[in-house]
Amino acid sequence: MGPRPVALQFDAFDLQDSPDCTSDYVTVYDGASRASPKLLHRACGSDPLPLLVASGTGMLVEFVSDGAVTRSGFNASYGSVECGGSFTRDNGVITSPGFPEAYPNSVDCVWSILAPVGQQIQLEFTSFDVERFPDCGCDYLVVKDGGTTNSPLLGKYCGNSPLQPIVSTGNMLLLQFSSDVWVNKPGFSIVYSFSKYCAHIAQADASLARCPLTLLSLLPAGPTSFVP
Repeated sequence: MGPRPVALQFDAFDLQDSPDCTSDYVTVYDGASRASPKLLHRACGSDPLPLLVASGTGMLVEFVSDGAVTRSGFNASYGSVECGGSFTRDNGVITSPGFPEAYPNSVDCVWSILAPVGQQIQLEFTSFDVERFPDCGCDYLVVKDGGTTNSPLLGKYCGNSPLQPIVSTGNMLLLQFSSDVWVNKPGFSIVYSFSKYCAHIAQADASLARCPLTLLSLLPAGPTSFVP
């Protein structure tokens, strides 16, 4: 499948918080220089950060601190993945490897989506055909309600029946796709988009005009394993 992209996960993160992260901050670039596109722009504070996947084999991590407040800093681990990516634009498309052709055997892919604070992420499945097996034990797509592999599980999916849209409870989602060595299917195409976070005003009738009812009705109630 070609060169493996670099992946970076922050296992601990605690930097001085400041407006627009102007004091201490970390910036991560999608390449080996500051001229590369940014995967993460000026992160500070102590909120969890998403797993980051570069588009290629290089990634630059820049740490800047001022002369004032100090904190414990950060700890991050890095490695490579077979396929995947990180998305920060307000809409886009995620597809399985080779889509619409059959995906390869023995692949493990990971995609992270990061919306601005105060927004949610909606996933709409425009095509889905993954090997069917009890409990999705062979090929499957996993969706996590957060930015890391340890985030709460929203669902584990396989088969080929239409899937309902998924909405995050926060501003991050993580998708993981895995295939075994046997059956290959066309895989999936998913459209993601951002919307203003509104679950906290679901009971405030006067505010519902700012909160799409379609999104409220799609908020997940708990983990799902879907085998049509």
